[in-house]
Amino acid sequence: GNVLTRTSEAITISVTPYNVSFPNLYFVGDATTPGWNNNNNNTPVFRNQNVPNNYVYTGYFSAGAFKLLEVKGQWQPQWGTNDGSTLAVNPGGGSDPGTFNVSTAGYYTYNFTTVGEAGSFTVTPYDATTATTYTTMAIIGDGTPTGWGADTFMTQDVNNPHLWYITGVTLTANQMKFRANSDWGSNWGTSGSSELYGTGLFNAPNNISIPNAGVYDIWFNSLDARYILIPVL
Repeated sequence: GNVLTRTSEAITISVTPYNVSFPNLYFVGDATTPGWNNNNNNTPVFRNQNVPNNYVYTGYFSAGAFKLLEVKGQWQPQWGTNDGSTLAVNPGGGSDPGTFNVSTAGYYTYNFTTVGEAGSFTVTPYDATTATTYTTMAIIGDGTPTGWGADTFMTQDVNNPHLWYITGVTLTANQMKFRANSDWGSNWGTSGSSELYGTGLFNAPNNISIPNAGVYDIWFNSLDARYILIPVL
């Protein structure tokens, strides 16, 4: 009936919290609009507002190849794949990884998840035959140059009619939405993102917040309503 008690020596554990900042990623390669120019208004990969190391892009790809860059104008850090299913990176000073290859031109969804200097990706065909193609796309709101009274128009990508961008636009710390065809019947607001990227909600009552005034590049994808605001340093 006796109970044997064993007590180990006390061990002190120190835990230090820290924040991890994940970079934006940009396309480069002849399967994409910028081609193999690393500083040609390179298209960013849209980001998951709930998972900061998850990057998703749905759009048109030409037959060819591409890689991902972290900094426009620099070839490293450079992301690619060596086996067709996992990610590889040259952070600088190492060997560049292989390319992502597109055998047949068309619409695809690429989903990338980075984990340290590795990760995984998937690619699936996307049917865009019934997707709405808008005549114009714009940003509008108190945070934009024209306020709520008029559109600040975006530019349509030459290869993907569902991809829109505006570069070097000055925003104030306020609110905005995306609006198609200068018609409030087709607008996108926030779906709850607290980041400079997210997935817009069609005809949402809530506006997208601009936390800091500054100059931004803005991209919007009307296929899946993903958007990203990138501060121009």
